[in-house]
Amino acid sequence: MLLTSSRLHCSAAPLLWFGRRGAFAAPHPAKVRKGGEDAFLVHTSGVGVADGVGGYASCGVDPGVYTRNVMRYSLGVLQEDNDRGTVTAMQALTRGYIEAEKQNQPGGCPVTLVTLLGGRFASILNLGDCGTICLRSSKLFFATQPQQHSFNCPYQLPEDPPSAGDCTTLEVSEGDVFLCASDGLLDNVDTSDILKHLETVGQNTCQRVAEELAALACRNGADTTFDSPFAKQARAVGYRYMGGKQDDVTVVVAQLTQRTFAPEVCPQLITEFFDLRKK
Repeated sequence: MLLTSSRLHCSAAPLLWFGRRGAFAAPHPAKVRKGGEDAFLVHTSGVGVADGVGGYASCGVDPGVYTRNVMRYSLGVLQEDNDRGTVTAMQALTRGYIEAEKQNQPGGCPVTLVTLLGGRFASILNLGDCGTICLRSSKLFFATQPQQHSFNCPYQLPEDPPSAGDCTTLEVSEGDVFLCASDGLLDNVDTSDILKHLETVGQNTCQRVAEELAALACRNGADTTFDSPFAKQARAVGYRYMGGKQDDVTVVVAQLTQRTFAPEVCPQLITEFFDLRKK
């Protein structure tokens, strides 16, 4: 249900947070050594993914630094809020963007971000071609739409500010499953297949589902005969293209639980994820 202003303070439903959660990142084969260029954040009050713009690498810039700064500073806003549920996705990303810009680090990134308001509503901001999906009772409840200036040219920070993104507020329910992902997933896995994997949350952990989706995206991305979502989009605008699109793949899967549920352990940032993988 989309939010109406009168409902924000009236609901008597239990307070919720992202108690079950998992994250997985699979860098492009050529970028494994440095961990790729994507980033993510995971918190009991928010989840998000940012997609590093690889074009900056041709100028001698590591695009992952900017992307990780955006997620790190956005996470900091949620940590400061301490699960009070007062931070919208727009507020978190705007702060993350401003603080990242202060570092004078070149870069750019599409972003998708979800924060929880009052434990009963989800604030969603999507800028560019990352994406957020919400599954409720095994059915698609909500999905963002990509924003592009032209084919394969998505909206991205800092050229497009957070205010250029699409914003939505949803009333949420216990058990809702959220996915935030970079285009490395969305370009290589059909939405119907993504939903089939999300339906298994409960039988499988969010971590396992995130890993399985990332693995599927990597397989499809390397398959030159696979009719990928990216290939279909390319042909629709006149390009001759078949196969997947190899890219960094970053996936966060999280399920809403009551706050009495002890949150599952999960890396909060992609840097923590890769540090754990090295051990």
